[in-house]
Amino acid sequence: MSSSTQTLKTQLEWLIFDEIKFTGEPKQIIIGSLCVALLSALVTKLFWGWIHKEEMDVLKTRQRMRDPQLRNAPNGKHLWYTHDFLAQPGYCNVCQKHIIKGIRCEVCGFCAHSTCKVKAKKYSCKHCTQPQTVSIKHQWRNGNLPLLSVCFVCLKSCGNGAGLVDYRCIWCNRCVHTRCLPDIPTERCNLGRFRRMIVSPHRVTLKAGGWTKPKGTQTW
Repeated sequence: MSSSTQTLKTQLEWLIFDEIKFTGEPKQIIIGSLCVALLSALVTKLFWGWIHKEEMDVLKTRQRMRDPQLRNAPNGKHLWYTHDFLAQPGYCNVCQKHIIKGIRCEVCGFCAHSTCKVKAKKYSCKHCTQPQTVSIKHQWRNGNLPLLSVCFVCLKSCGNGAGLVDYRCIWCNRCVHTRCLPDIPTERCNLGRFRRMIVSPHRVTLKAGGWTKPKGTQTW
C-alpha cells in the first residue's frame, strides 16, 4: 500500500471517529433531557392531582353550605356546541382529562369530551328559576377559566396550571382561587357587570305544560 493511500485511510478514520464523537454527545444530552422532562411531568401530575383533590373537598364543603331552598331548584339543559381547545388548553369537567376537540355548553361554559356527553347530564347548568324570596347565589364551575383571570378576593392571577384549576361563577363570571373560597365576602351574586343583559332566574317561572314568563316582562 502506497504512502498516499495510507495517509488517506488515516484521514478517513479520524473523520469517522470525530463524527461519532460529535454525534454521541448530543444524543446523551437528548436522552438526559427526556429523562428530566418525564420526571418533571410525573411530579407535576402528582402535584396537580393532589391540588385537585383539595379543590373537590372545598367544593363539596361549599355545596353543603348552599341555601336549602336551592337544592331542588330546576336547572336548564346544557346547550352544546363543538369547540376546539387549541387556542387555550381545556379540560373535561366530567373525566378531568385534557381536551383537544370536544363540546362546550354555550350557557354555563361546561366542557366535555363528546364521549362524556351522556355523563355530563348529571352536572347542572344554570338554575332556570328560583323564588324571588331567595337571593341569587354564586354558582361555581370548576376549571377552564379565561386567560388572564384574576381572583376577586386576593386580586392575584388565578386559573393557571394544568387540570381543572380554581373556580368561575357562571352567572357573574367572577373568578376565585380554591384557597380563597372560604374568604368570599358574600355568597350573594349580583350577576356581574352585564346584569342588565342577563335574564335573572327571579324573572322566570315554570308552570305545568311549559315555560312562561311573569306579567309585565318583555319578550326575550
